[in-house]
Amino acid sequence: MALSTTSQEARVGLISLMALILLVGGIVWGKRAAFGAEQRTITFTAANTSGVDAGSVITVNGVRKGSVVSVEATASGVKIEAGIDPTVLLKEDATGTIQMLEITGGKKIEVSTGKSERPLSADAAIPCVVAGDLGAVVGTFDQIAQKVDALLVRIDTTVGFANGLIGSPQLRGGVERTIQNTEQLTRSLNLLVADNRGKLERMLGNLDGTITELRDLVQRSSPGIDRSLAAVEQTAADARTVINSSSSVIRRADSLIAHVDALVGDIRNGNGIVAKLINDSTLTNELMLTLQNARGMIEEVRKYGINTNVTIGRRP
Repeated sequence: MALSTTSQEARVGLISLMALILLVGGIVWGKRAAFGAEQRTITFTAANTSGVDAGSVITVNGVRKGSVVSVEATASGVKIEAGIDPTVLLKEDATGTIQMLEITGGKKIEVSTGKSERPLSADAAIPCVVAGDLGAVVGTFDQIAQKVDALLVRIDTTVGFANGLIGSPQLRGGVERTIQNTEQLTRSLNLLVADNRGKLERMLGNLDGTITELRDLVQRSSPGIDRSLAAVEQTAADARTVINSSSSVIRRADSLIAHVDALVGDIRNGNGIVAKLINDSTLTNELMLTLQNARGMIEEVRKYGINTNVTIGRRP
């Protein structure tokens, strides 16, 4: 009997011990402190914790991969130390976002591993930003409500001023006078149109006739205009031909002037027969004497004829 009681107590104690172990294991698992699993220590920097404290969950793509170890205030914000599964490959451009864990409360840090090809160094800090949550939304609604209250006050003031302005006898009288003047102006315009309807119709008819005559004039003048344009084109062609001929004459005149310049240059330099006749006095005298002898011989032939007594050979 005593042995049976002892056995039952041992079973109860064993079951209690196992339950205690499971309870502690569940608590540790909930805080992401795994037994025997070495975690990598990482550091986050943020402007404020927004509710993150030791034990808050670290997630990657919504999957739990670690937990916050400590939170420390700094001069520029907060520094958050956390442990994360070493199988998570963090890049140097990794970032963190403080988000709401569940609707009833609690915060987590969602980690974006980054897209860089270089890994995150051991001493690098991951920048962390705060995402909007229910508290921020409520605070924003409160600010909006305050602004709406101020806006409603302004609208009420504006409506009151408008009511007072519209209810003013002076304004009402001015509006009535403006409407009356507008009605009188409309009646005057209607009367003016009615009195001058015939003139307006005749004017429109004359305008239509003028347009028709102008169209006929243009159609009649089109052949003459075409001939004039053709004559102008022919005149331009003739002028072009004259210009080409003038250019040829100018080129020939330039060539003649070049020859004359060459001849003057030869005379100036003493080259050619003309230069010799001008510059060599001996040759000029001989040429003049020859011409005189020839002139005398021609005179004798004219007077006495030609003596045909020809002697062939000579006596010794």
